[in-house]
Amino acid sequence: MAPELRFPETPLLPRDIYNQNSLVRRDLRQGYSATEALAKHLETKGIKHDILKEDGTDRLKGLFWAYPESIKYLQSHHDVVLIDNTYSTNRFGMPLMDIIG
Repeated sequence: MAPELRFPETPLLPRDIYNQNSLVRRDLRQGYSATEALAKHLETKGIKHDILKEDGTDRLKGLFWAYPESIKYLQSHHDVVLIDNTYSTNRFGMPLMDIIG
């Protein structure tokens, strides 16, 4: 049974809560798309990153980031690198590759 039918005295519908959450997320992104907001956050925090977009569009094709501490660690201990590649882990079917050095 739908929540609005089980609790008719409740003035909120599930969609109202969803819409409010979406509004808060949009406000947090300050008008940027999710990808633009992420890139801006990475820049602000000084995290090295590179975004690969599809040719002719702004569609995200790949994203690389590395924390400054990880880069320093890799530079001092570059003799061992562990790569874990997991395919189709999200709703977009994009692979995830973790590299630990």
